[in-house]
Amino acid sequence: MDLSDEEIKVYLGTYFPRSYCEMFCIAGNLFRNESYLSSLKSDLSLLKTDHTPDNEINILDIGCGTGGEIVGLLDVICKYLIPARINIYAFDGHQTALKRMKQIVDNFQPIFTEINVKPKLHEIQTEVDIHSIAEEARDAKVKFNFILCCKMCCELIKKHISYIPYSSVAYSFSELLKPSGLLLILDVTTKMENYGWLPTALNWQLSLFDFRQNVFGTLIPKSCGKHPECGCSCYTKQVFSIRHTHLGDSPDLSKVCYRIICRNSLRDKILQNFVVNGPQIINQERYYSPQKEFWRDGACQYSVPGSDADAFNINLTTAETPWLLNVPTGRILESSRTRSAMEMVQITTDSGETAEAIAPVIISASRSTDIPAFYAKWFFYRLSRGYCVWYHPFSRRKVYVSFRNTRVIVFWTKNPKPMMPYLHILDEMGIHYYFQFTLNDYEAEGFEPCVPSLASRIETFRELSSMIGRSRVIWRFDPLLFAPDLCVRQLLNKIWHVGNAIRGYTKKLVFSFVDVSCYRKVQNNLIRETGLFSKDTVSQAELSHAEIYETASGLVKIREAWAEQGWNVRMATCTETIDLESFGIEHNSCIDADLIERLFGNDRELVYFLHTGKHLEPDLFGPVPEIPPERKNLKDSGQSEACGCILSKDIGMCNTCRHLCVYCYANTSKELVELNKNRHSWEKESIID
Repeated sequence: MDLSDEEIKVYLGTYFPRSYCEMFCIAGNLFRNESYLSSLKSDLSLLKTDHTPDNEINILDIGCGTGGEIVGLLDVICKYLIPARINIYAFDGHQTALKRMKQIVDNFQPIFTEINVKPKLHEIQTEVDIHSIAEEARDAKVKFNFILCCKMCCELIKKHISYIPYSSVAYSFSELLKPSGLLLILDVTTKMENYGWLPTALNWQLSLFDFRQNVFGTLIPKSCGKHPECGCSCYTKQVFSIRHTHLGDSPDLSKVCYRIICRNSLRDKILQNFVVNGPQIINQERYYSPQKEFWRDGACQYSVPGSDADAFNINLTTAETPWLLNVPTGRILESSRTRSAMEMVQITTDSGETAEAIAPVIISASRSTDIPAFYAKWFFYRLSRGYCVWYHPFSRRKVYVSFRNTRVIVFWTKNPKPMMPYLHILDEMGIHYYFQFTLNDYEAEGFEPCVPSLASRIETFRELSSMIGRSRVIWRFDPLLFAPDLCVRQLLNKIWHVGNAIRGYTKKLVFSFVDVSCYRKVQNNLIRETGLFSKDTVSQAELSHAEIYETASGLVKIREAWAEQGWNVRMATCTETIDLESFGIEHNSCIDADLIERLFGNDRELVYFLHTGKHLEPDLFGPVPEIPPERKNLKDSGQSEACGCILSKDIGMCNTCRHLCVYCYANTSKELVELNKNRHSWEKESIID
């Protein structure tokens, strides 16, 4: 409360990371518990498909400082839930700390959730001030899902403001909890002069709180929750190892004591399967110390001989048996077995109905539309729901697509920028991905009227490559087509200049030659939208065989020039029957088994699929099946014979790409695209229904 502005900056570099990591670990432990998470979802109406007013989370932080614990909690919440709004009521006695907190939290903007920060300057000079904060919150008629009081009580003790701050906080704020609400009281583990050790003070005060009323009680440590009659003043401690950039490899150890308080009904629901069948460790440093006094110092006094268990880990029902928890990708650990490449699974839809869905290992997103550019929010929302819906473009048959087995996503895009801030979500879920990035230069011809400027797209290409690696960004100059003032020489010149701008940021160039005669809608769009062609001349947009060979010869010279500059780029055609291998130009596989195994070869389940066509579920207690040396032919039979892609499921929809490229095979007309734009909602199961 007495820190200067400069000391606040130092705090941000040291104690802020500690607070963040402490809360991230503590909250992560809670959210992995199925009983707690289901109670929270029920409390929030998060099982509904629409965002209702009560679909919001309220957080109260007493003594928030610069907000490390708030950001840690937000990170966990947004990993497991998608609330419409998170309201943060933050109280602190330092104006600069509050300002910094708001700046930091304002920068934390999830893709689906509105963050509403309400900072409040409130100095605590007497114990009455603690109750006044509670009264202010009570007057606002707000109930909270989370109430945090982290490392504030030690300040009240140090300044002789309160002798019993822990119980004061518990009595003042517990009644503000929602049915599934949690009150976290956390502090450092130091010894205060003329007061004693803070962990023992925290425990005897909160044990007394548990004993004197029967509505609220301790959830964590769970040994305290099972024995509210204890009344002991144990020295509990948990140690978090944190690495700072400025500390190098040296860990920063943060030692804290804490309790989590909730309503007894919630505590009993969560702890009903918890059995004390071994020492419940409340202080690992003392318990494993050679000088430990076993029962008194490191373990709960109600422990019995048996296997060690962590009293702070809520996800252990017994000392030896962890609960089987759902992970973000929806996989469940089962006995060893293999399943076919396009397995059928049962899913629960947004409306609560049961449906059968295909569960592909590889998702294509998408040949039919630019999902990264226009539907990133929809995509990540569907990923969080575990499935999406795809409609057959001709029969309109409804197909459910589950992400349960998804290991790889191939993105096709002309503008990945809207999706780039959220790619970390895929990394956290363990889903691999790479991009087919079409970077053409048809600005003068107006063939791509709604794409960002060439300079902007080049910058995005470089930024994406720097972010995820150049092997995961495939450059496509696709398709190659002519116009009255655009022939082979001009096309090669465009490729040369674009390539020079992204030299070293990719390893591969893929191209194809436009097909006009096969697609009436392409003919119509070229005539109507460009003004460059007539019905009689539109076929001239295609390259003849002689012009294709001339283009290939020119590309060889470009490739050699780049190689002399130190950039070795492979070249390949997409879905072309013509053989250009004499020019060193190969037939491409855009969804490429070789590339996938080269990039993500450490993923044994994925490699097993690539070699067998079967999805492997590992057995925790049995041997992992051997991976055959030869890779199975997984050619996607749903694509043309000239396509080299392996099996995947595309989730895009035709007539939804708003780039309005005149050569597009997937769009019929810009009028239909505009109509479908109005039919889209990111909360729907499909891009358009």
